[in-house]
Amino acid sequence: MFGLLTTLWQIGRWRLEPISLLLGLILGMLLVLGMQQLWPRLAAAWRSLQQRATAARGRLAASGSERYQSELRSHLQRYHLDGATAHLSEIVVTPRFLQPMPEPEEGEDALAALLSFTRLWPELAQPLALPPQPLLPAAEMLAGAQRLALVGLPGSGKSTALAWLALQALPPDEDAEPAPHQQRLPVFLHIQELTLGADGAETALLEALGRRASTLLRPRLAAYWRDKLAAGELLLFLDGLDELTAPQRLPALEWLGALLKERPKLPIIMAAPAYGYGPLLKLGFLLSELPPWQGGQVFEQQRRWQAQRGGASLPPLGSYWRPGQSPLLARLRLLLAAENLPQPERRVELLETALRYLLPAADAEPAWLAPVARELWEQLAWAQLRSPAGYVERAELEGYAAA
Repeated sequence: MFGLLTTLWQIGRWRLEPISLLLGLILGMLLVLGMQQLWPRLAAAWRSLQQRATAARGRLAASGSERYQSELRSHLQRYHLDGATAHLSEIVVTPRFLQPMPEPEEGEDALAALLSFTRLWPELAQPLALPPQPLLPAAEMLAGAQRLALVGLPGSGKSTALAWLALQALPPDEDAEPAPHQQRLPVFLHIQELTLGADGAETALLEALGRRASTLLRPRLAAYWRDKLAAGELLLFLDGLDELTAPQRLPALEWLGALLKERPKLPIIMAAPAYGYGPLLKLGFLLSELPPWQGGQVFEQQRRWQAQRGGASLPPLGSYWRPGQSPLLARLRLLLAAENLPQPERRVELLETALRYLLPAADAEPAWLAPVARELWEQLAWAQLRSPAGYVERAELEGYAAA
């Protein structure tokens, strides 16, 4: 009560002071004028700060992407048989790719029928004077690829060609203007790197890619790859399907189908087996092949091999070259001929000799080449050849090992 009376008494004594009022008005006007003058500068400073933050995030993403491309290039350069001693770009023989064979149609012209005959029965077509099979340029393949499978037998060079294609898809220089076939970001995976059964096919893909990145870059690269996926600017190179057994291929193909459902516009170039590629056709893949080497490719291998060894003398062509042999065997025979090592005609003995040469000296006699181990490997190989499914069951494998 006393406080209320005191307040009323003070109000009753209040008198307007013109000088104080005038000073307050002047200060208020000055403050408003000052804010009007400073506001554009404050707004410009805020916009500049936002732009700097955006640029910093862009630099971080760009540095992550440049580092990823550098690491990918290094990985691809070692993705071949002589990866411990030479870069792929130094020794690779430029691959050639056959154009995908169209589906046969009624009333097709004679030329198309001849080309189909050449593709389906090359042994029968070889003695005939048929037109050469049309090739698919690598730049055209990379620029327009949607779903393409490179099919072939083991040793035909699919994995090496896939790594070479991924290298061509990378810009040669960070400051260089990308060519038309380098507009999409290449990513390269072996199918064994995937954790199948993860939460979503895209998640499994991003997790596999992230394992190669550092812990600091991984979150930014995951967002970067996801944005590229959404924009259709990612090109997936997938290796290893032909290395899986029939039961292992089923979950891999299921994952591939799920990924294409989630990202139907994702372009994929992959290595595939020479047989059993029917599920890939159902997913919309076109098939391309690597034709057997011709004379020009053999001489290119000679030139690259000689340049790699500082101009060393070449062994005679007939000492290692066999018409129609796979690129793998051609490379191994050249290595053995250069070292004056024997070249057994049986493929298994040739591979064993090459392994002994390629392995480090400390591992020249590994345990898996011991006589008892070799006998086990031969039994397993024979069992696999006899198996209708093309693989050996675990119980049978354990029985051979126990014996």
